[in-house]
Amino acid sequence: MHIVSVELENIKRYTHDRFEFMLGTNAISGPNGAGKSTILEAIGFTLFDSLPYKKEDFLRRGATTGTVRVTFESGVDEREYTVVRNTKSTYYVFDPATKTRVAEQKTDVLAWLRQHLGVAPDTDLDEFFRTTIGVPQGTFTAIFMDTATRRKAVFDRILRVEEYRQSSDALKETQQHFQARIHEADQELASYQGRLLRMPDLEVQQAQLETERRSTEERLERAKKELMLWQGRLAEMDALEKAIAQDRRDLEALGTKREYAAKERDAAQARFEEAERAQAERQVLEADHQAYQAAEKDLITLQADLAARDALRTERAALQRRLDEATFATQTLKAQLAALAKDAEAREALLPQVEAQAKHEATLAALKARLAEIKASAERLSRTRAEHQTWAERLEKLKAELDALDALRDAPARVEQLSAALKEQEAALAAYQEAELKRKERESRRKLLDEAAAKERRAVTAHAATLAGLEPLRKVASELDALTEQGQALRDRLAVVEAELARDRKASTQFQAGNLCPILNVGCPILEGQSPEDYYRGLITEGEAKAKALNDELLALRKRWKVASDASKQVATLDGIRLQHDEAKAALAKHEAALEALVAEEAAAPAAPGERERLAQAIAASREALTKAQAEAARYAQREGLAAQRDAVTKEQAGRVAAIAVDEQVVGAQAELLSQLEAVEQELARLGDPRSREMALARAISERPRLEAEHAKQTAIAKDEAAALKILDERLAPFAALDDRLQQAAARKKAAEPGYLRYLAVAGIADELAPRSQARAEAIARYEALEKELATLSAQARERSGAYQADEHSSLRERVEGLKAETIRFEQAVGFLSQQLERTRQEMADLRRVQEEMKDAIAARERLVAHTSFVEFARSTLKEAGPYITEAYLMNISLEADRLFREITGHHHVHLSWSNDYEILLEEEGRPRPFNNLSGGEQMAAALSVRLALLKETSSVDMAFFDEPTTNMDESRRSNLAHQIGEIRAFKQLFVISHDDTFEQWTDHVVRVAGR
Repeated sequence: MHIVSVELENIKRYTHDRFEFMLGTNAISGPNGAGKSTILEAIGFTLFDSLPYKKEDFLRRGATTGTVRVTFESGVDEREYTVVRNTKSTYYVFDPATKTRVAEQKTDVLAWLRQHLGVAPDTDLDEFFRTTIGVPQGTFTAIFMDTATRRKAVFDRILRVEEYRQSSDALKETQQHFQARIHEADQELASYQGRLLRMPDLEVQQAQLETERRSTEERLERAKKELMLWQGRLAEMDALEKAIAQDRRDLEALGTKREYAAKERDAAQARFEEAERAQAERQVLEADHQAYQAAEKDLITLQADLAARDALRTERAALQRRLDEATFATQTLKAQLAALAKDAEAREALLPQVEAQAKHEATLAALKARLAEIKASAERLSRTRAEHQTWAERLEKLKAELDALDALRDAPARVEQLSAALKEQEAALAAYQEAELKRKERESRRKLLDEAAAKERRAVTAHAATLAGLEPLRKVASELDALTEQGQALRDRLAVVEAELARDRKASTQFQAGNLCPILNVGCPILEGQSPEDYYRGLITEGEAKAKALNDELLALRKRWKVASDASKQVATLDGIRLQHDEAKAALAKHEAALEALVAEEAAAPAAPGERERLAQAIAASREALTKAQAEAARYAQREGLAAQRDAVTKEQAGRVAAIAVDEQVVGAQAELLSQLEAVEQELARLGDPRSREMALARAISERPRLEAEHAKQTAIAKDEAAALKILDERLAPFAALDDRLQQAAARKKAAEPGYLRYLAVAGIADELAPRSQARAEAIARYEALEKELATLSAQARERSGAYQADEHSSLRERVEGLKAETIRFEQAVGFLSQQLERTRQEMADLRRVQEEMKDAIAARERLVAHTSFVEFARSTLKEAGPYITEAYLMNISLEADRLFREITGHHHVHLSWSNDYEILLEEEGRPRPFNNLSGGEQMAAALSVRLALLKETSSVDMAFFDEPTTNMDESRRSNLAHQIGEIRAFKQLFVISHDDTFEQWTDHVVRVAGR
């Protein structure tokens, strides 16, 4: 994949900016603090879930949400996608072609990114970015200065070396799992065998339970038929008893209703008499009622006149208030118009001074503008003189550099010759390394085959000893079937004896007094001459003796059966062990044949001691010479540009000399202008700003027309309000005697009020006379009907009571309850026997399933044994592969890092290596120097060399980032590093972030960040 653009919105320094990138090497250039590293941090935050600080610190100050949009072309489907993430919770992948979100939420987005980045699904993207492709600024050398343990933890993950050991360790759990399952299978088989021992006893028990349940069911059916017969007769008696009880309740209810009807009859008579009295009193009070109503009507009319008078009085008060306000406004406006006449005279006296002020201010503005131009010319003159001096020095340096470059004309030809020779030497070294790797592979395979052959020899010996020990057990195992039959016969006899013993114990507790049978309720002929206790005690003693003898015999037989069963199990494994013995012999022969082939292959490929060192020294020398020639060629390639710079600078210097002369002439007139400026400012101070005073008077005078109009308006309003006030006084005159008339009407109403109120009280009762007369007649009729119904019901109750016999009813209840108890006892017995029978049948079905499961378990155990053997072989193979892979990685990375370090530093007499514990060593004049003892520039160059080599050797991602990689480097090393990064072609896209412009001539695309 490669990044197309990065868009930042409210991120640190950026308000809303977008940066575009190309394939190849991209330089992000700008001064310190401009926000270059922010672009890298935004890519890490969006594509790798990596941010070296809190989200709040990533946000632009004052903003609530910051957003990053990274658009890239995927290497999976070659389509463009945009990943959007903000500082809150928004995180999704957008497909511009389909206008859809292809992934949302953090978990799904990161899984999608791992797929399109081409890394493993379990890769920690944050750590991958920080330690491999996007090392943060200032941490290039940190891990190499850390402890060996910490270095190993980091670089083992990068080189994926630990995956071989982890794979082996992961298989350990699988191996233990298979072994545990084999142990579980053995326990399961033993459990199956123990459970199947009960099958014969359960078959006998099932037959006995079926016979006993059939007998009990027949007795239950007879008891149910007799119960139904007597329950019918009892139901008839129950119904008659209920009817008699209902008659009693009905008689009581009718008596209560008759008493209530008598009370209703008396109450209706009293209410009728009350209505007759109210009718007579209402006729007497009719005169007071009419007088009160007439007085009330007069009061309503007078109240309306009172409201009209009050409204007129309110209106008159409002008119009087408006008249007073208009009179006051007229007087105030008249005073203001007199003051304005005086202001007009003062304004005419100020006009000559205002004209003089305007003239002086125009002169002052012109002088200040001229002085500003002179100041700008002075500042430009100072800058031009400084630039002239700087570029004069630069021009001398350019001439010296051009003279030095003329001596390097033959450098490009030497680069081509040395490059061809180096390629031949590197091809020879690669062929040697491939042969060396194959030799180490053969050694690893030989070691694994030796171990496997030794393991198979031990297996052959162990199987032979096991087979020899199992042969004598065949005879013991052959007795198992006969012992099983004997044991079944003994269990059958014991079951019969225990059933008879249980029957006798139960019968001994059920006999009643008089030797009556507990079932038939008649005398038992078997007990002639003895008690039930003595009879059953003898039977129980005899049964217990038989049961004990049979149990002892069965216990001894079970011990012999256990020995024969164990022997049978061991003999059953003979065929499997014999097969394993044959397989182990075949595998041993195969391993020995493979070992012979390896020995022959080693003899055909003799080693060449010292060849690697010779080739490495030759390559180092060639690289040193090539690097020097390349540096000289690169310097010579700059000559044409330097010559063009020299010509341009010479031309620019001539222009600066002319500009200096012009600005010097302008600056000379400054003293005279300053004197003129001071004189004008003194004259303006003397005048004292007459324009402001004149403008204030003009604003006041402009209000005169408005004030005159307002004065005329208020005068008219006062005249109109006085006329309206006179009219209202005339309308109020008719209401002068209104208060007297109101008092007279109220007195008449009060005098008639007592008779009026009593009239209203008795009128309602008098109106009820007819309804109350009707209610009295109805109450008398209801009472007489209840008297008749009560006599009829009493005769019916006497007739039913004569037909009921309480003694017969009680006897029937006792008979039915006895039959119910007997039926329940038989039902419980049937239920108990059914439950026992069902459990027995279920247990027999379970044991038959156990027989089938046991067959499957034996086959599964055999498969588990085979799986375990394979996993053990795979573990040992993976465990041995890790160190060889690590050594191959380190050798290739060391060679490439050594070459890069020499080219970056220009020191071709030193040798860089990366040790097995990931420490960088620098060998100079035969003396190794550890990383911590190197200078700052050497540490940065060494760390960059190893990281570049590591990326070329191991990375599956097509891009990498370098943030300020030239820290602590001088100009020569910076130039060499820039050249080497520009030559890297193992990546689709590289990003170099630097405030140094050295990289710009070696990169494919430059993005400049100016800052804010």
